Amino acid sequence: MLLFLRHRQFRSHKSIMFSKLRIPQECLLVILIVLFVRLALMIWVAVFARVNYTSLSEYLLLWHRWDAIHYTELAELDRIANQISETRLAFISRFPPLYPFLVRTALDITQLSPNQAAMLVSFGFLLAASIILFKLMRAEGFATTSSLWAVLCLNIFPTSYFATAGYSEPLFIALLIGYFYAVRIQKNFALGAVLLGFALITRTIGVVALLAHALIFLKRFTARTTRRWEDAFWLVLPALACLVPLCVNLFLLKMPGYQADFEQGFYATTLIPFYTTAKSCAELISQPQLFFDERFMFTLGWPALFVLVLTPLYLIHAKRLSWEYNAFSLAYIGGLSFVTWPLGVPRYWFAAVPLFMSLSLFRSIFLKSLLSAFFVAGLLYFSLVFTSGHFAF
Repeated sequence: MLLFLRHRQFRSHKSIMFSKLRIPQECLLVILIVLFVRLALMIWVAVFARVNYTSLSEYLLLWHRWDAIHYTELAELDRIANQISETRLAFISRFPPLYPFLVRTALDITQLSPNQAAMLVSFGFLLAASIILFKLMRAEGFATTSSLWAVLCLNIFPTSYFATAGYSEPLFIALLIGYFYAVRIQKNFALGAVLLGFALITRTIGVVALLAHALIFLKRFTARTTRRWEDAFWLVLPALACLVPLCVNLFLLKMPGYQADFEQGFYATTLIPFYTTAKSCAELISQPQLFFDERFMFTLGWPALFVLVLTPLYLIHAKRLSWEYNAFSLAYIGGLSFVTWPLGVPRYWFAAVPLFMSLSLFRSIFLKSLLSAFFVAGLLYFSLVFTSGHFAF
C-alpha cells in the first residue's frame, strides 16, 4: 500500500512538473516559428534580391529603406544634427519618439551600426509580441493550435517584412497586445493605460485604441465591484501621452509640432466609408491592366484589396472574440475605411491584432492552408519590392 501511494505521489509530482513545463515548451515553439519565418524571409531576399550586394553589411542595408532611415536619423540626431537640413528635420519630426529612443539605447549598448541596431530592436519586439499573443489566446480559452495559428498569421502576414526592417510596427504591436493582456486577463486597468500610452508614442494610429479604452473604463466604473475613482486618471493618461511627441518636437527638435512634408491630401478623408476601396476595385475591374501598374497597385490597388478581403475575414469569427477586441477593430478598420489616399493601409493592417486572433479560429485546415499560402506569397513578393528600394506601403 505504501509503495502504491508513493507511486501515485511520484506520478502526481511528475504531472505537475510537466504541466509547469508545458508553457515554456509552447513558448519555445512560438520562438521557433518566429526564428524560422524571419530566417526564411532573409534567405529568400538574399537569394532573389533585385539589388546586388557584396557583403553581409551591404545586404542588411537592403532592409534599411524609407521610414527605417528616418528612425535611425532620429536615433542618432545628436551626432548628425549638423548634417540634416531644417526641411529634413521638419519632415522626420512627425515620427513618434519611443522607437528611435530604443534604437539609440541599442546603439549605445552594442557595437552595431544604426540600421542593424534598429533591426535588432524590431526583431526583439516581434518575438515579444508573438509570445504575448500566444499567451493571450491561451488565457482567453482558445486551443493551443489556434493560438499557434494566430502567431503564425502574425509572422507570415504579407506586410510583416516591416518587422525585419527597422520599423516601429513590432514595438507597437507588442504594446497593443500587452494592453489587451493587462486589461482582459490581468484586469489591471492601470498597467493597460501605461502600455497604451507607450503605444501612442510609438505609432500615432494608436489613438483609435482610445475608444476601446474609454468603453472598458465605463464598464468598470458602472460595475460596483470594479468602480475606482482613480481609474479616471488611467483613462486620461494615454490621451496625455499624445503630448509627448509634441514636447519632444518643441524642446528637442525646436519644432512647434508635426511638420510633415506630405503630398497634399495624404490625410484627407471622405464622409463615405470604404469609398476609396470601392473606387479602386472598380478601376481594377474596368482596367485589368492596372494589376501590372506597380505605382497604382502600391498606392491604391493593393490597399483596396487588403480592405476588401481582410474585413470580411475578420468579421466571420469576430463574434467569438470579446467586445473589447471588436471595439478596437471597429475603430481601427473603420478609421482606415475613410482615408482617401490609402497607400499605407496594408502596413496598418499588420497592427490589427484582433485580425490574427479571428483568422486562427477557422476550423478548416484547407482554408487555413489556402490563407497561409496567399500570405506567404504576398510576403515574399512585397519583401523583394521593399528591399529593391521601390515604395512598398
